[in-house]
Amino acid sequence: MSAVVEKHVARADRPAKTIRTELVDIEDYMPIGRRLRDMVTWHHDRNLIEGSDDKTQFAKLIQEVGELSDNLCKGKDIRDDVGDIVVVLVNLCARNRISFLSCLDQAWNDIKDRQGIMYEGVFIKSTDTRYAELVAARK
Repeated sequence: MSAVVEKHVARADRPAKTIRTELVDIEDYMPIGRRLRDMVTWHHDRNLIEGSDDKTQFAKLIQEVGELSDNLCKGKDIRDDVGDIVVVLVNLCARNRISFLSCLDQAWNDIKDRQGIMYEGVFIKSTDTRYAELVAARK
């Protein structure tokens, strides 16, 4: 069994809260609001809000997602890629006068009660007609 598989198998036997604590401490999230504010200011200072448009920023987002894909496939560090994607998303929010947090809240409210399982690399929602059959097959 590969190290990656062993790591995931070991995690499966522990509560989600334990796993979450190992991944990121809550203190790591505290400065996010300040960083988002800094990003909006950075965009304004460089005329990337009024001087750009949504289409251009969307193209930039796709470029950054492509870089993330490339580095994932190559097993390289993805922190800069994820950060660049967030920077462009913050720009799109600022351009459209919506809060980044409100977008996160909306996405969270959409998924927080969602039930499902991973099957062959795809998340199958509990509302999918195959869900019960797939759950039964796992046992």
